[in-house]
Parts: sequence; C-alpha cells; structure tokens
Amino acid sequence: SEVLKHVPASVQEGGRRYYSATNMREALLDAVDANHEQLQADVMGASWGEALSLRGSALTRLGHLDDAVAAAQQAVDLAPRNVPYIEELARCLDRSRQWKLALEYFQDAENVTESDSAGDSPLADRATALRGEGHVLVEMNRLDEAEADYEDALGIDPYDGEARAALARIATLRQHDQPGDVK
Repeated sequence: SEVLKHVPASVQEGGRRYYSATNMREALLDAVDANHEQLQADVMGASWGEALSLRGSALTRLGHLDDAVAAAQQAVDLAPRNVPYIEELARCLDRSRQWKLALEYFQDAENVTESDSAGDSPLADRATALRGEGHVLVEMNRLDEAEADYEDALGIDPYDGEARAALARIATLRQHDQPGDVK
C-alpha cells in the first residue's frame, strides 16, 4: 500500500517514461525503448510493478474485477516485458469474462517469452501463457485451437498436469458434444 502511493498516475509525464524493471536486462531494454520514443527513461525497481500486480490479483479474488484489470494494466504499462504481469492481466480479463482481450494478452505473453522476456524461465513462462490461451479458447468454444495450445505446453513439459487435465476436459466436452461455457 505504501509503495502504491509513489507510483505515478501515468507511465508518461512530460518528456519522461516510467518503468518498473526486475533486472538489469529489462532496465536496459526499457531505456532503449524510451530513447526510441525520444523520452527520458526513469527505470525504477521491481516494487512498483510487483505491488500493482499483487493488487490486481487481490482485487480479482475479492471480485472487484474492473479495479483488478486497471491495476494489472498499470503493472503491464510499467513493465511491458514482465510475462507474469502480462499473464496476471490476462487472468483478470478472463475472470471478468473478457475472453477476446484475455486471449490477446496471453498471446502477447507468449510472444514476449519468444523475443525479449525479462523472466528467468522463458520456457515455463511460455507454457503458462499457452495454458492460459488454451483455457480462454475453451471458454470461447474453440476447442481445436485450445487443444493445440495445451499440446504445445506439453511439448515444453511432458509432465504438465494442468495441460493434461485440460486435454481430458476437451475430450469430455467433445464426447458429450457440449460447448464450453460460452461461445
């Protein structure tokens, strides 16, 4: 709560762009991005992004979904390469039944893991993003695409219990010829 009092209202003020970086690589990439936008980068430590991401997660659990999405979006704005923050935003959107947007953010998370992820475990982050995509695709009744994402997650980790359980759920849905929760 104390940290959140110091987070700027906007990620860009005047000629400055604010970032919350978790490591030196991320800080450097953020500074390069700001330079390309002809802005001065103010790269802070991870506490801003972490506080906002945790706030989004807590608000989601409390059922305050609009506030959760706003907090998670702010975390992503401050740390655009932080895959867990992107995934948290996608989960908030999923919980608020904004599946198309949730899918876009899970796909963004997957793309970041392939290009310039700030995380220490890009394969694990990619598997998490793929499972998130799969979940949302099931909700959208796009079972073939969901199945492919879960299979890709298993390609990363053949012992992934979540992916295996989801594939079993898809098989059950097909067997009973029932759509997912929504179309």
